[in-house]
Amino acid sequence: FLMIRRPPRSTQGVSSARQMCIRDRVYQGSNFTAIQQYFGQPDIVRGAWWGYRGMNITDYPSTRHYTVAWFGFQNGAVTSVRIDN
Repeated sequence: FLMIRRPPRSTQGVSSARQMCIRDRVYQGSNFTAIQQYFGQPDIVRGAWWGYRGMNITDYPSTRHYTVAWFGFQNGAVTSVRIDN
């Protein structure tokens, strides 16, 4: 169970911070346009992986904090979500 919050970025056209509670598989199957709607353009692109920095991610129940969310794509759809610092 993760809580992800991304601060707003006016350069991306994201008007307000988005806060979501997600389970590991919530985004699986979502297409890339849905991810861009919620998080804007990725900060890092490594092959089929999009990375978003500056995130406020809390992993429950451990309460560890992370700052990078990674979305892995195949055929335009999310197949995996990972978190990192």
